[in-house]
Amino acid sequence: MFGEEKVETKEDIERSVLEQVALQSVKEQRLKRRWSIFFRGAFLVYFIVLMISLWQSNESGIISEEKVPHIGIVDLKGIIADDSDARASYIKRSLTAAFEAENTKAVIVRINSPGGSPVQSDEIYQHMLYLEKEYPNKPLYVVCTDVCASGGYYVASAAKGIYANKMSIVGSIGVIAAGFGFVGAIEKIGVKRRLYTAGDNKGFLDPFSPQNPKQKADMDKMLTQTHEVFIQSVEEGRGKRLDEKDYSVIFSGLPFSGVEANKLGLIDGFETVRTLATKKIGLDKYVNYSRQRSFFEKIVNDLGGQVAYKMLSYGNIKFQ
Repeated sequence: MFGEEKVETKEDIERSVLEQVALQSVKEQRLKRRWSIFFRGAFLVYFIVLMISLWQSNESGIISEEKVPHIGIVDLKGIIADDSDARASYIKRSLTAAFEAENTKAVIVRINSPGGSPVQSDEIYQHMLYLEKEYPNKPLYVVCTDVCASGGYYVASAAKGIYANKMSIVGSIGVIAAGFGFVGAIEKIGVKRRLYTAGDNKGFLDPFSPQNPKQKADMDKMLTQTHEVFIQSVEEGRGKRLDEKDYSVIFSGLPFSGVEANKLGLIDGFETVRTLATKKIGLDKYVNYSRQRSFFEKIVNDLGGQVAYKMLSYGNIKFQ
């Protein structure tokens, strides 16, 4: 009768259940096929990346030396850190190759860096001094491009001469460590900090605890000592070229334009790689000895634990 509700029989219920089971089975099969396609595609991408990396490992390494006299070029670009193209091991290897090449008559380090790790910067600096001593007939110069600041300038100060553009950013001879204090924030949301340590200073400058005056003083001392090493290295590298009456400004951490840096004695003039090569060295042949991470190495590093480590670490000291 019209308007009466249909009563489902046992057979209807069983049929409905079977239909749902069948439908779910079809969905699962489709999902499995999609995942299978995804993993096959991912494997193919991985294989292609691996092949590219193996190809680049041969192509992006040290360039074979020319059979004619030339200038060795080494690029230092970006943040100076142990997981970047500007890591000390890469730059040192590139510098060594450039100096050891029989037909290299001079070496130019082309720097575009805001700084980075004090340790990595000092390793490069010390290696430059070593190579200059081992190869006294092969002068080492630095050409600053956009930025040659902090750790970048620390490295540059080891060279026989430093040149830049009038609008380059140079200097920033200082040290920095930064963090956050979340004490007020966690109090507002009702969170209590529970920190268990063995050692009075194991929770050094913990961002979730009130700032400890003694620990702050210890951090200031560490920064000062690192800054003093920076100053000493620049003084030894630049010597009397620095304007002594402006030491308080030069070593204040202030960045300078190329024009001001030239006045203060932080650079020796305005040159590009090409003009420096022709004016000071008298050559127009170049070989780039820069060692860089392969494409595969970049993928591995970028997808590794570096990001998480940097997010969780506190108070990293930097020439930056």
